[in-house]
Amino acid sequence: MKVKAVMIVILLLCIGCTKVDKPIDEQKEEANDNKEKSAVEASINEDPRDEIVTKERTRIYPDNRNIKYKGRIDFENARQPILYWSGSVIQTHFEGTSLNLHFDDEGGKHGQNYYSVIIDGQETVLACEKGKQVYTVAEDLDDTVHSLKIVRRTEGWDGGTTFLGFDIDPGKRIQTPSDYAKLRIEFFGDGTVSGYGMDDAKGESKETKNKNYTQTFAAITAQNLEAEEHVTALSGLGIMKSDELDETMVDYYYRTDIHGMKVWDFKAWMPHMVIIHLGQNDYRMLQDRQPEEIKQAYVSFIHKISKKYNHNVDIVLTLGGTESMDSSSPFPQYIEEVVHMLREQEQVNTIHYMLFNDWVSTEQPKAAIHKKMAEQLTKFIKEHITHWDKKGEQLTYDLQRTQQDFYGFGAQVWAYGATDKYPDLPSIREKALEALNIQYIRIENYLESATWEDMKKLREVTNDKGIEWIYMIWYGPNHVAHNGMLKDPEGFGKWWAEHVEQLYQQGIEVEYIELMNEPDSNGEWSLGIAPKEYFQLVQHVRKELDEKGYEQVGIVGPGLTGIKHGRPEQYIEWFKDTKAEDLSIWSTHIWMDDQSGFLEGGRSIEKSWLPFEESVQEVNPHKPVFVTEYATKQSDYHNHYYKMPDNFGSWDDEKVFPYHSVSNVIPYAVRVYENTLALLNSGANSTLVWQLNDEPTEVHRKSKSWGLVDLWGNPKPVYQALLTLFPHIPVGAQVIEAPHQQAHQLYSGCFKDGNKIILGIANGNDKTYSTTVRLINAPAHLVVKDALAFEGTYYGSALTGEPDRGTIVNRTVGIENMGDGTYDIHVTLPRDSTLTVILDTE
Repeated sequence: MKVKAVMIVILLLCIGCTKVDKPIDEQKEEANDNKEKSAVEASINEDPRDEIVTKERTRIYPDNRNIKYKGRIDFENARQPILYWSGSVIQTHFEGTSLNLHFDDEGGKHGQNYYSVIIDGQETVLACEKGKQVYTVAEDLDDTVHSLKIVRRTEGWDGGTTFLGFDIDPGKRIQTPSDYAKLRIEFFGDGTVSGYGMDDAKGESKETKNKNYTQTFAAITAQNLEAEEHVTALSGLGIMKSDELDETMVDYYYRTDIHGMKVWDFKAWMPHMVIIHLGQNDYRMLQDRQPEEIKQAYVSFIHKISKKYNHNVDIVLTLGGTESMDSSSPFPQYIEEVVHMLREQEQVNTIHYMLFNDWVSTEQPKAAIHKKMAEQLTKFIKEHITHWDKKGEQLTYDLQRTQQDFYGFGAQVWAYGATDKYPDLPSIREKALEALNIQYIRIENYLESATWEDMKKLREVTNDKGIEWIYMIWYGPNHVAHNGMLKDPEGFGKWWAEHVEQLYQQGIEVEYIELMNEPDSNGEWSLGIAPKEYFQLVQHVRKELDEKGYEQVGIVGPGLTGIKHGRPEQYIEWFKDTKAEDLSIWSTHIWMDDQSGFLEGGRSIEKSWLPFEESVQEVNPHKPVFVTEYATKQSDYHNHYYKMPDNFGSWDDEKVFPYHSVSNVIPYAVRVYENTLALLNSGANSTLVWQLNDEPTEVHRKSKSWGLVDLWGNPKPVYQALLTLFPHIPVGAQVIEAPHQQAHQLYSGCFKDGNKIILGIANGNDKTYSTTVRLINAPAHLVVKDALAFEGTYYGSALTGEPDRGTIVNRTVGIENMGDGTYDIHVTLPRDSTLTVILDTE
């Protein structure tokens, strides 16, 4: 095996710490403008896919979900994440024999940045050159799967490094790392934590080549405890006074970037424990300060940190490894007294202190000392911190932070009657509507597939169940169209009013109409309607309906192809002057590039939702929002590729698996469950899944299998997954504001109905992951009433088309009362599974 590292030392100008005279707000505005320009340039120059395969290479981009990140990293642009802080990690597994690394390094005043590149456990050191560079870090490896871990050795003073992706062998892929942390620790500290001077024998050089976080007591302690750490540490920083700086840790602890242009979202990553190692620089610089002033500065800073984590983290103050532990130093006593003060105030969760008494030096401690310090700290944590070994990540929901009301779930339905070949279609449909607690159906009367009689029978069924209709059409009448586009909005408005009148005369009383399926599809999936003509159509339909006495029939729209590329702002802005008074419900679909090509699932939907949300909020934020079509077009999972439900091949009944597609597999089921949570988290009041059950949609070309249930009434995995969620969120429940989940392996949503709390969690990975969901401001005496898991029991072959099989099981879920209305729910989800936890008061 050959592993290469580039070692080049160059002199750089001081970029990261240059002082400017502009006010900080102007600095931030200018920085954001520059960032936006960079993002635009990247979108032009880079392919939007997360990997590109050519004859020469496979290019892996940073937003590929199989890359795992650790540390306080700037993810404002997911395709160009920026690493500033010591100990930041990029991790994955890659196939093949070689690896190139793409970095764009900012550089700092004392030299270039350094990274440890660890392949299959073998470490080499990469010295970054300033600017965009490609580094060959491995070649001539065995043609197999290799582990890769890249760790930042240098600190924030040395400038940011933008990660631009990997190159690996052509046709090869990367895989998700299998390890996960049992514990999360955040370190705040000075140069002892960041690794300043670690590799300098004399401890005098400021050159970046001598900085090395990987050998610090912080890094080793995290390894000992199988923890994931975040490191916010800079050499020279103190609590009250820093070395050669006006700022202190109080000015840096909240920053995402070293320049202070972006504030870190503390909800993005919630530690179980915070370790604060400061005091050395204060000891050197504060000989003339009063003890009470110094102690109060500690207390104030600790309060700031504790508050960021809702006073629910264990905090450990440490001191030592340097001259701050000298016999003449008052700081050990200060630390002890600070802890006693905080304990008396009872304003933090738990507070401890630990002194590294055995090591006193005027130099920065080296690797051997750091190792001993780590042994002492590891032992202390195991002996003094309860639940130190709790597993997984943490998500926090504040039950007082409510969003929109939930109106109920829905589904696309067709009105086919019983046939000789499929005599049970109506009963299959009715059972699914009942079991899933469907509140809305979206439906159209296909002339070749449904009759008025079939429609009336279905209307009677839905009336009995209290289900409301959203009636729609695919294509308009010929006399209002030209070349696939609407040319006569007024004439189409009259047609619609007459059609609704006809429905009511047949006893089919619809509550809502969606005027055209995806009017922005330019005739591909409907009659194309331009934004202005769509606005005019809505006005004409509303006028004609009112004149005929159908004021109760609401209009749902615009129902575009998607929220990312459906141009929602171009359609919605036409309603600005009227505040959309003629629309009853905003609607959109989630298809096309909103999901296909994005492997993030729910996280991708949240990001793509923003243009639609902003447009709606500007015009009329008070109207409900329905997603009238959604599922997922993702057809490859864990390196397995499946046929799309639109084109899976023949329905040859002689075949063992006659109509297998991606809708029959477990990962698809988990993705639809996750997308459901994401749409509700984003702001939807109702979601209508595509579609309830398989139907013989065309007489001569039967090639669609989007249903949750197949033609013979057999539930698919996706039906089972949704069965654990749909019936359990009550109509009228409130959606709880979700935490930032970009860096999490699991995806979740939370809902509240009185004292009843419903948690939905999805694991779309091919590995088991754990999490702790923390509920704050919860009702007293909260207990777990039920925990329904959907899990796979058999994975069929994607090559032969054998369907996957899943099951619904009851799980035991632990809940821990943390006091003051805070509860921790500890869960573990196996690969490709979902979990719905229902809680209520005793």
